[in-house]
Amino acid sequence: MCAPLVLGFILGGVLERYMFISIQRYGSSWLTRPLVILMFALAAVSLFRPFIQDVRAHGGAKGMLRAGAQPNINAKEYADMEFPVPPVPEQMELTSADALPMPKKISKKSRSV
Repeated sequence: MCAPLVLGFILGGVLERYMFISIQRYGSSWLTRPLVILMFALAAVSLFRPFIQDVRAHGGAKGMLRAGAQPNINAKEYADMEFPVPPVPEQMELTSADALPMPKKISKKSRSV
């Protein structure tokens, strides 16, 4: 996850320097060469492909905006869900003060290291 950031940070200066040299030497005409256009097109596709896949998965831009941050589940599915809950006596036992471990008091001798 961090690799693209590190790669961009390291190569950013190098790419900027060589881009400047290319524009100084050849002007902007080298940007219209077929190989350069192909490279820019591939870069654009690789950047926008995940976004386009998300839009298609949500049924278009309207579906993406309509869904928002809501889960894709309806009320009937919520009603049919089962949540494992222990019986009340077991819950009481788990939450009683006797069941919780009490912190041990630290003596002054054990503090000095």
